[in-house]
Amino acid sequence: MKSRQQVQRSRGVFERLKGSDIWWINYYVQGRQKREKVGSRSAALALYKARKTDAWRGVKLPELRAVKMTLSALIDDALAYANTHNQSARDYECKARIVRKAMGSCIASEVTPQDIDSWLSKRKSNATANRYKAFFSLVYREGVRNGKVQINPARQIRQRKEGTGRLRFLSRAEYEVLCSVIRDRFPLHLPAFVVSVHTGMRLSEQFSCQWEQVDLGTQIIDLTKTKNGSPRVVRLNATALAAIAKHPPPQKLHALAVQGY
Repeated sequence: MKSRQQVQRSRGVFERLKGSDIWWINYYVQGRQKREKVGSRSAALALYKARKTDAWRGVKLPELRAVKMTLSALIDDALAYANTHNQSARDYECKARIVRKAMGSCIASEVTPQDIDSWLSKRKSNATANRYKAFFSLVYREGVRNGKVQINPARQIRQRKEGTGRLRFLSRAEYEVLCSVIRDRFPLHLPAFVVSVHTGMRLSEQFSCQWEQVDLGTQIIDLTKTKNGSPRVVRLNATALAAIAKHPPPQKLHALAVQGY
């Protein structure tokens, strides 16, 4: 008996989603690729053989109706990709909700660069528009890779010019005021705020950090999940160390409980 891996290697017949037991056929007519969703593997094998025979005889094959894929469906694939590759998945999920509400029901293949550019023009800043342009590009790039659309219209949209921004640091007085307000209203969040200020870590870096990445002996945090994907080391000063000490790791809490503290 053939193994499942051997069965899937049948020429021109494939299971698009492994384990779904829904089979497709893939063939070429005059250099043009054709794909058809069939059903069972046996039916797919039979149809593939019939299509190849008709093509060889010159019989006109039926015109295949294109599947009307919505933009929302493409977004699902993009989010799955982002979650798998840890590419700012949380940020993409936020953008996905906004884009779905505005354009999710649109047929993905009918969305033009002008449609996307017009929607981007309504964003509050060029920087925000560029972030959404990158999101659209990911959505369509995955759509092309999965064979659900043919082109990526976001690639034809020009990048908007962003300002150089303004370098801004908290003054000592402002820092003390913020600490005072957080201490009064949200005391449990004060250590997290202190660590963020004294290390410069991004929100995603700080809250995805695990205890095994923190070395209190050498006073460093070894970041593995960063925005650009490259690991880096963060140095801890005395203030940051004191804030972290207020949240000991679980094993230390257990030891303190055993000792009766």
